Amino acid sequence: MRRVHFIRMLSVVLVGVLFWVGPAHAKGSGEESFRNGNKLLREGKLDQALAEFNKVIAANSRDAKAFNNRGLIYQKQGKLELAIKDYSKSITLNSKDSFTYNNRGYAYVQNGDLKKARADFKKAIELNPKLSKAYYNLAGVARREEKKDEALANLNKAIELNPKYAAAYQDRGITNQLLGKTEAAIADYSKAIEIEPKYSAAYNGRAVVYFLTNQFDKSWEDVRQAQQLGYKVHTDFLAKLKAASGKEQ
Repeated sequence: MRRVHFIRMLSVVLVGVLFWVGPAHAKGSGEESFRNGNKLLREGKLDQALAEFNKVIAANSRDAKAFNNRGLIYQKQGKLELAIKDYSKSITLNSKDSFTYNNRGYAYVQNGDLKKARADFKKAIELNPKLSKAYYNLAGVARREEKKDEALANLNKAIELNPKYAAAYQDRGITNQLLGKTEAAIADYSKAIEIEPKYSAAYNGRAVVYFLTNQFDKSWEDVRQAQQLGYKVHTDFLAKLKAASGKEQ
């Protein structure tokens, strides 16, 4: 049981959920500000992007996609209540946009409301059954709720829809690790690394599984790679690996 708890502690550090800017904006009032806002958002210039989307909304208070994208800015700024409010407004204006349900679902995850998050991810999938990110996000909710088999099924679907989805392989590696499927976990972490060779969290995850299967040299190799890529490997794990392997890296 102590070892399983250790796996979970490491896995929580690895969890990540992806979200994105919505589809292209339709022509109309505020189109230039919308384009500018998107450009600034992609560049990480959040305050400037916010000013542009405020202009769009001032010009057209029924622009659902502008509310969606302003919600994304608030979410990136950690202003979750404002983000949820804007996503909800966007959904009121356009209840068929799967992107916005997905984005609001992740805001609910960040806000600790897994029940509402689950409902939004399921709605996103209902509206767009091919939205791989919604399956990925729903898997994240399921794993937080200790529903590992459900998480695995949703990650399988995300990967089926997008075979190059490195984050989904990474999270499926975590899930297989929690289920005790070490060979499958190693394969998933390895696939994530194949797709994204600088995926530091995947090296860390694979290092843990190598440790659990007494492959200490391989574990150290992945630890070094993760650290070189800037990943902060958990000190408890390093201590256990040193003790088990009799090495100091």
